Amino acid sequence: MSGKRNLALIGFMGSGKTTIGRLASRRLDLQFLDTDVLLEERYGMSVREMFSANGETEFRRLEKLLIDDLCSRTGLLIATGGGVVLNQENVSNLRKNSLVLLLQAEPHTLISRIGSVDSRPLLATASNPVERLSQLLLERGEAYRQAAHCKINSDLLDADETVERVVTLYNTIAGEI
Repeated sequence: MSGKRNLALIGFMGSGKTTIGRLASRRLDLQFLDTDVLLEERYGMSVREMFSANGETEFRRLEKLLIDDLCSRTGLLIATGGGVVLNQENVSNLRKNSLVLLLQAEPHTLISRIGSVDSRPLLATASNPVERLSQLLLERGEAYRQAAHCKINSDLLDADETVERVVTLYNTIAGEI
């Protein structure tokens, strides 16, 4: 695994970063790491608890420190948090040694995949989670597009089809960037 270019999956919550990342990492012989899980393990609380206790600004600071650490390594498939692209330094660091792949889906698909919004701090307090999700997608859309080397729309794809496209893109593009 050492020396292999990383693959970073970006996209909104529910886009499949964790599910697709786990499956694709096996096929690509990359170590799978989920930034939200790593943050929860490192700080001993859930992402929701981190948002509640310290606010989004502090969460984003801790997320940036983690991204800095991960980007110093190789051979990783990194499933990022949905807001990682809000910090340009994160984007720059990820693009240095990673193929950055955007997983996209429409709001209705994302909501159906998310299920309960209780564990999603940016949606849990919204009076209309679908409306809030759509608003966040609009706000972040350009940041996602600018951060990504390539994208996959997974609306009409099952997990196996999405993984196949991820593997193909990585094998085709990762050595060229």
